[in-house]
Amino acid sequence: SQAEAWQKDSARKGVVGALAGNTPEQSHESWRAEKIATGWIYGPVKDVGLKTHPCMVPYAKLPPEQRAKDELYLTVVRAVKKALDARTEVVK
Repeated sequence: SQAEAWQKDSARKGVVGALAGNTPEQSHESWRAEKIATGWIYGPVKDVGLKTHPCMVPYAKLPPEQRAKDELYLTVVRAVKKALDARTEVVK
């Protein structure tokens, strides 16, 4: 795949959190904590080289569209898991 290893790892952690029942706020704060731990800071635009990201703020300060994105992400991950589980049951 073309994604960097750190991006894949972050995505995996997001899926694990979603399946563990994280709320959108918990999901965001987990993502943010990981970013802080790896040197990322707030910046008006995402810049991988400078490690800046506009979403490096507490969940309550995210724009509504970003909060909606977190909710949608969790919903999609859980729906895919449910569909895969159902498919597995049919195959058995």
